[in-house]
Amino acid sequence: MIELAYRCDLPDHQHHVYTLMQYGSDEPFSYMIDGEVIGKLDKVEGSWKQLSGKDTPQEVINDIGSFLDNRKY
Repeated sequence: MIELAYRCDLPDHQHHVYTLMQYGSDEPFSYMIDGEVIGKLDKVEGSWKQLSGKDTPQEVINDIGSFLDNRKY
């Protein structure tokens, strides 16, 4: 299981701190705020996509995906 904290600092978005969780290496990431799951995202054909949950702007999904792509293991 992976659990990460990610702060979204994009313009026009509240400065949310998301908790990103992945239970298995082949499973999508869940992203949540204050313990409430907002949605799930995964890398599909090279791009991060929201798979389920509340509508999240694509720029937020892209920013979370960039954070995940650039994290140190």
